[in-house]
Amino acid sequence: MAALLLLAGGCTARDAGIVTSGDIQVHGGFAFAPPTTSEAAGYFTIVNRGAGPDTLLTLTSSVAAGAMLHGQVQDGGMVRMVHLEAPLILARDSLVLSPGGTHLMLMTLEQLPKQGDSLPVTLTFARAGTVTVMLPVRAYGDAP
Repeated sequence: MAALLLLAGGCTARDAGIVTSGDIQVHGGFAFAPPTTSEAAGYFTIVNRGAGPDTLLTLTSSVAAGAMLHGQVQDGGMVRMVHLEAPLILARDSLVLSPGGTHLMLMTLEQLPKQGDSLPVTLTFARAGTVTVMLPVRAYGDAP
């Protein structure tokens, strides 16, 4: 049986502050506790402090079968989610993942995360390399 790598308890340096790889900084991460293991949403901000653009190539998590970014688009008066593949983050710009907007989707979780757990997410960038962030799990609707 695969062990779920959820870390309970207090904050760590990775989930309390800024995680850096090259010119990329990731901060403000969290996830809401999902009602089922089918999917969970995560949020954070990626800041490119460099003089050139960088591309987010992949997202993975050891606690989910899949991870991807979703954006929202207007479609005939309705809003629907679309997969965002390899978003470009311009120099001195940021990509903000927030409730009601662009967000991380973790699909098919190994176990149901609950408030107080943390979900590991690894981001791989074309220039900055790889960085792993911990997303503290909050009760649904708790303000960041």
